Amino acid sequence: MTPQSLFSVVGSIALAGWLLLAASIVLRRPLWRDLVAGRILPLALAAFYAVLIMAFWGRREGGFDSLAQVQRLFGSPWLLLAGWVHYLAFDLFVGAHIARSSAELGLPRWPLILLLPLTFLFGPLGLLGFEITKLSLRPVAGATVASQLLHTIRRGSPLLWPSIVAMAVFALVCVGLMQFDDRLIQGVSVWQKPAKFFLSLAVQFATIGWALSYLPETERRSRGLRSVIGLMLAAGWTEQAYITFRAARAEASHFNTGDTTSVLLYGLMGLGALILTATMLEVGRRLWRQRHRGLMAEAGGLGLMLGAVLATAGGGYMSAQQGHWVGGVADDSTGIGFFSWSTSGGDLRVAHFIGLHVAQLLPLAALSGRRSVVITVAVLTTLACVATFVQALLGIPLLRL
Repeated sequence: MTPQSLFSVVGSIALAGWLLLAASIVLRRPLWRDLVAGRILPLALAAFYAVLIMAFWGRREGGFDSLAQVQRLFGSPWLLLAGWVHYLAFDLFVGAHIARSSAELGLPRWPLILLLPLTFLFGPLGLLGFEITKLSLRPVAGATVASQLLHTIRRGSPLLWPSIVAMAVFALVCVGLMQFDDRLIQGVSVWQKPAKFFLSLAVQFATIGWALSYLPETERRSRGLRSVIGLMLAAGWTEQAYITFRAARAEASHFNTGDTTSVLLYGLMGLGALILTATMLEVGRRLWRQRHRGLMAEAGGLGLMLGAVLATAGGGYMSAQQGHWVGGVADDSTGIGFFSWSTSGGDLRVAHFIGLHVAQLLPLAALSGRRSVVITVAVLTTLACVATFVQALLGIPLLRL
């Protein structure tokens, strides 16, 4: 048999294992999970891997001393096949481990909807996600860290909660569409931008909801604040509707100035983005006035205000340009992962991303219980935002690959 035909065989075996693993969770058949998907099939792949190594390792060229040597090593189709079997065996084993450990720890099954596909596609990311899930869902005083956080966000603004859930769901839908729709814009999936923006808005809305929970109930229920939140929701959903509409037509939403209508709509998008950051600033200001309630409130208020300023400055400059690239190739196909940040020239999106997410970094820093840590993170993040902005203006990529 040829390496290609064996590639198809081992791929089918691994896929069967993953399907059986999924069925074992839905039908609650631990024997399928632990014995077949978790032992027999990974060990069968491991045995085949051993045969390939014993048969072809002695004929290898290259080695592990450098990336170039590794590239030469996998120049052999048989050793490349062995490397692929290596991935298949370990990913299936890790997937079964995640499913088994989730059951043993009494964790809910719904995180597996994301964790197992993540492990199937990107192995270590699934394992990392599982460890984060264990941390966030571990029991704490009769509840869990995650459930306490979600309750806090929902209590902060019941008006925001449905939009947070919907944005997260739509982000997953767009990620799914990326797997089936092969149309591209600027070298990446037409659905990548909607996915990123749905996820970003879900995080921003959740952060605002969490911040509002620190305000007095009378202030949360005030007409003025409710109007601010309503305006933010309207701006966010309108912007997402436009971005998704353009994506469905395989057209760019940002920097699209091809006709008068596109220029007008792009300008309205800018207004919507300004409303979103202005809401961050206003909620941050209100939260800052509650800093006597503790370090978390202080960090949250500072993070929202600082994030609003940095994100508005970076985003405002970027929107006035012809694109987010500065030098290099005006294409995202060789960019860094999901973010698609340029690897050939400067990219103004990096600084904008860092500035926007100060709002989440500072509350995380507050978990240390030390104000000095919060201030240090605020200063370092601001410096990183400024440095990456200058780096982009000079046409230097964040990473040159």
